[in-house]
Amino acid sequence: MTQEERYKITSNDYFDIFILYQGNTALLAPYQNNSVHIMNDRFAIAYIPVSQISSNTIAQLGYAAIPSCYGLTVQESLEASGITKLRRIPNFNLKGKGVLIAIIDTGIDYTNPIFQNADGTSRIVSIWDQTIDSENQFPEGTYFGTVYNTDQINQALKSQNPYDIVPSKDENGHGTMLAGVAAGSEDSKNDFSGVAPDAELVVVKLKQAKAPLMDFFAIPNNVPCYQENDIMWAVQYVISVARNLKSPIAICIGLGSSQGSHDGRGSLSSLLSVSGDFPGVVVCISAGNEGNTRRHFYAAIDPAIGNSTVELNVGENEHGFSMELWGTSPDVYTIDILSPSGEYIPRIAESLRANREISFVFENTTIFVDYIMDKRST
Repeated sequence: MTQEERYKITSNDYFDIFILYQGNTALLAPYQNNSVHIMNDRFAIAYIPVSQISSNTIAQLGYAAIPSCYGLTVQESLEASGITKLRRIPNFNLKGKGVLIAIIDTGIDYTNPIFQNADGTSRIVSIWDQTIDSENQFPEGTYFGTVYNTDQINQALKSQNPYDIVPSKDENGHGTMLAGVAAGSEDSKNDFSGVAPDAELVVVKLKQAKAPLMDFFAIPNNVPCYQENDIMWAVQYVISVARNLKSPIAICIGLGSSQGSHDGRGSLSSLLSVSGDFPGVVVCISAGNEGNTRRHFYAAIDPAIGNSTVELNVGENEHGFSMELWGTSPDVYTIDILSPSGEYIPRIAESLRANREISFVFENTTIFVDYIMDKRST
């Protein structure tokens, strides 16, 4: 990846592809014409022209090559978690002094007093805004976004027009909420305090997922959505900041996805597992917020019956959506489809990789089916 090629990172004319090269640079050779961007000694990203992406891309490149999409998930509650009760024990003194908290989300309202010390200076050591382009203020090796350090943030706080100096904003508010819950200063007048009010913050504002990736998974363009590889860059960045400061770090990721096998072997999951084993690094993620929304399915197939039925309710005039069914190896699974009007698609035979386009006459619907035996599946 060169400085001249970095426009492809944010351009909607290019589609991001994971390469699991594991340090073997020979595996990067097939992508040498696609601006290979090495992330670490395991993963690299290739930027493929959108014109080369089609409905059979998964069949051609494999499921693991396509970055998953993540949405916002966190709902806050200190009392429900028992955190405030624990913190009231005097001997523990658990207020985060000397600890760095990373917020990887929609950004932060750095002008909010709950992120400032008593003297008005900021407790934010840096903000990497992936949405603001710069020539050379991005983290080393990333080639995109802009980093604002604590001196720039403090200078902005003293200014009558702070956003002229540090233009990073949290338009959504989700990241600010998460940061407030994690590390907001104590405010006795309003009966408010974050979990660790004495901790410092390092913040990454994620850029919106590329339009071609959202289109690929039929995600509406007005939904906050973030690419797996951008989150991975963010994780690596905040850990590098903690190492430079020689500080322990808690990485908070208030994002989730219904994609992937959820067995810990996806790209982001693998990085977080490795990162969580580093001394002084703790990874905190959200979980369970969709437990009662009927967006998930699980079944154990009775061998005597040999099949299980999945009933899918789709709203009228739904533009499109994607869904995944993951099986348990070494079992082999097949699928057949029955439409509401009675059109029947017989069993799609098992295969290492298969791609089918199925059209229903009466429903005016097209279904794209990818069948893959993925080595990362459970």
